[in-house]
Amino acid sequence: MDGLEALPLERKETPADLAEIEEATDDPIDALVDRIILEEELAKLPEKERRYLYEHKALGETAQSVADDYGVAKGTVTQSTRRGLEKMRPAFEYIRFLTILAEVVRMISHWLLG
Repeated sequence: MDGLEALPLERKETPADLAEIEEATDDPIDALVDRIILEEELAKLPEKERRYLYEHKALGETAQSVADDYGVAKGTVTQSTRRGLEKMRPAFEYIRFLTILAEVVRMISHWLLG
């Protein structure tokens, strides 16, 4: 026996229901709303704070690398990043609320329709 006999000849699993596939994927509208909210909040930050935060957190650059690029101390980048994130905290809370609300709406509609 070479091991091939152990493999079934026909598929025993049934394909996933379309509704299950849709539930498993992220809603692109939710992602778009999140992005718009974050971009609006980023726009409210002072330019340097916004640049440091974006490069350090969004692009994944180290604080030292960002500091070197702008000719400032590493502490300037870390403190600016911390202040920027604190200012954006309400937006993160709002996005979290919208995510929970959207999930509740999905559950209710699934319950009503399913």
